[in-house]
Amino acid sequence: MPHGVNVTARALVVVLLLSSSSLSAETAVVPPLQAAERALVNALMVPDRDAFRQLLASDAVFFLPVEARGPDAILEKWRPFLVSPEVRLALTIESSTISDSGDVGQTSGTVGVYGRTSKGMSTTSLGAFSIVWRLVDGQWKVWSLSRGNKRPQERRAN
Repeated sequence: MPHGVNVTARALVVVLLLSSSSLSAETAVVPPLQAAERALVNALMVPDRDAFRQLLASDAVFFLPVEARGPDAILEKWRPFLVSPEVRLALTIESSTISDSGDVGQTSGTVGVYGRTSKGMSTTSLGAFSIVWRLVDGQWKVWSLSRGNKRPQERRAN
């Protein structure tokens, strides 16, 4: 009988381990999108090139101010806004949503250039923007950024 109890106990442990691992996968916590949005706004206002770079997906595509594909190309196009506090991009977040699957988010708002003019510091509006975020290894990454508030057709999630 002790042998039968031992087999039953082992089977129970295996069942518990399997169910707890699948339960933890099902209840994985999706980090708040607002934290990533704040990090992006802050990286642009400081400006902090490295913090900005950390928020980009490896296959990110930006359509603002011009099309740039991949983090290196994006950093190059956005360099004027990432090297000096004299000229910065100011994002104002107006709305954000997360898909039912929890792995894609969207942010929209307005963007302006904050910089020094002959009359002091001022913000010049560039209009609306839209960001599509993707959850990568538990962190939100910018997958695409475009002018306006519509998601670019070529950036649909799988």
